[in-house]
Amino acid sequence: MDATAPASRESRFRPEIQALRALAVTLVIAFHLWPDHVTGGYVGVDVFFVISGYLITSHLLRERQATGRIALSQFYARRIRRLLPAALLVLAVTLVVVLVAVPTALWRQFLGEIGASAVYVVNWVLAANSVDYFAAENVASPVQHYWSLAVEEQFYLVWPLLIVVAFALTRSRSWLFSVRAVAGVFALVFVGGLAYSVIGSRVAQSPTYFSTPAHAWEFAAGGLLAVAGLLRAEAVGDIVTRIPAPVRALASWLGFATIVFSALRFDGESLFPGYIALLPVGATLAVIAAGMPASRFSPGWLVRSRIVQGIGDISYSAYLWHWPLIVLVPFVVGAELTLASKLLILTATLALAWLSKRFVEDGIRTSPSWARRRRTYVTAAAASLVLIGASVAPIAVVDAKADSVRAYVDAQVEGGGLCFGAAALPSGRDCSYLRSIDPVVGSDPALYASPWAPDGCPLVYEGVVRECVSGDDDAELTIAFVGDSHMAHYRPAVFPLLDDHDWQYRFIVRGACPAVNLDWSSSKPDAPESQAGCESWRTAMIDYVANDIDADLVVVSNYTAKYFGNESAENREEMAAAYAATWKTWTDRGIGVLVVGDAPATQRKDVPTCVQEHLDDLDACSMPVSEAIGHDPLLIGAEEYPNALVTTLDHSDAFCDASRCYAVAGGLVAYSDKHHISPAFARSLAPRFEASIEAALAGVGK
Repeated sequence: MDATAPASRESRFRPEIQALRALAVTLVIAFHLWPDHVTGGYVGVDVFFVISGYLITSHLLRERQATGRIALSQFYARRIRRLLPAALLVLAVTLVVVLVAVPTALWRQFLGEIGASAVYVVNWVLAANSVDYFAAENVASPVQHYWSLAVEEQFYLVWPLLIVVAFALTRSRSWLFSVRAVAGVFALVFVGGLAYSVIGSRVAQSPTYFSTPAHAWEFAAGGLLAVAGLLRAEAVGDIVTRIPAPVRALASWLGFATIVFSALRFDGESLFPGYIALLPVGATLAVIAAGMPASRFSPGWLVRSRIVQGIGDISYSAYLWHWPLIVLVPFVVGAELTLASKLLILTATLALAWLSKRFVEDGIRTSPSWARRRRTYVTAAAASLVLIGASVAPIAVVDAKADSVRAYVDAQVEGGGLCFGAAALPSGRDCSYLRSIDPVVGSDPALYASPWAPDGCPLVYEGVVRECVSGDDDAELTIAFVGDSHMAHYRPAVFPLLDDHDWQYRFIVRGACPAVNLDWSSSKPDAPESQAGCESWRTAMIDYVANDIDADLVVVSNYTAKYFGNESAENREEMAAAYAATWKTWTDRGIGVLVVGDAPATQRKDVPTCVQEHLDDLDACSMPVSEAIGHDPLLIGAEEYPNALVTTLDHSDAFCDASRCYAVAGGLVAYSDKHHISPAFARSLAPRFEASIEAALAGVGK
């Protein structure tokens, strides 16, 4: 981000802006290293955005005033020379470390985001993934911080064009009139962006946070401050010189203090970047506007200190390097970060930042051989394409292996093998890989994720009723699948059945929201299932299935262990009764209901990781039946409130024998994380689902 780069040679050096950079990058790094202490350190990014809006606007308006034009090609070339060399270097190093040290199960996510970062669109990738329940549970990639660089690059692309258009539309008017027109454009961006940010943060916070419009108003705020200086016909950044120096000194101190206050008081629950972002944004504006007043009360002694100015000088590279180190070091050393390792990461960040600044940023930016625009554009494009290719190629290799595994799994399931996947434990046979890994499939989770179900249907948190339809519109029978992510993870079990049946599927699922009516409410008020959006979805979904889609059968399942855990038997009974009442809404209309019991709980942080760590003793990842299988309200409801149109599918015996429940069964790793069934193991459940669905349909005369 240009806000983290040193002031250009064309502009007067601003030590207070350099200090803002130092403070911003310090807060961001501290937040990432010690998130429980600097809980709102993410506001440092917003400080950068305001600085960029101010400096870029100042530069462009000065150029327009001095030369009568804005040389867009030169502007973009300067941005490329200033920003891309260090950014692409960090991406290249990160890519190599990912290939060497990170499990292939994470390659698709990590390498995909590296490729998106190379062309500065990773913020939109993260925004899209944040509304996909399964993708939202991804671990943070080592380039996730590039989202802010992407937002800033998109700002650089659009901002000069807005200024050029404003001047073009007012070319017959005076200079001051044109500047006022620019201010009007910025004001519209400010108001519209802030409104988008406030509303979006309340409706869908995660995708809003990563989106460019949600931060546009912060750039506009800096731009408006720059315009204000020109409208007052005073030196840029010195628009309040008539205010007494002690007052300006106080404003500067308050600005810095407010930024620190925001970093310490905001946290992950704050609706950010909504209206509360006005606090750090306003504080940044105050520091810039105050300048460096000649007062003994001024923070100049601190601002001008060598440490502060030095950190500000390397802040861009420090921002680039710190996050890959935080994410990748645990993979390299095979252990979680400790205080000692965090301090080493901090030291390494500063060292790498200095080297990058000295030999990459300054080396290329000041080199006469790189001053030619054509060379700048061609080299940047070529380097970006190489990074994209290097990111895509390994994914293609893994996908090819996964396709081979998929074909093998399909052949085993369709061949009716009683020693494979979900069929092995119930078969009672002495299977070769009863509780061990089939060598053809292996233990790499990346090979388990072949698409047995259609893409383009993410499991979301937001929305009222979002439906994905598969199968012909004139199909003989319509089956609705409803529930949360523990319904969605059965998609590989049911979609292959469409090849042999004249069925249409209607998947209506919402993450962390059970398919049960409002007779039940969670005792956890802050949980997703207790939010108004979930309640609205539950009501709308139940009515929609009952009245609008002409369903013949509803298949329902939920992550009941999440909603209850160690709660009382009374609460489980309440949910069981609410389930029964929900199903009655459908059965009263002649719709059958197939209740799929929840999968056994693993209570492990991550099952594939446990498997990788205990390949010689896979039973170490198992659990006693008494701990893994609880009292499931889904099955309790079907048992205690019998209904001729309600049938059940309890597949716990596919995971468990009489004593224990296993992470590996029939040659397959059964889970893809702590509690979701792996796609390959779900595929092996297809014969069970087929038999249960056919029986349920027969029960309603279909």
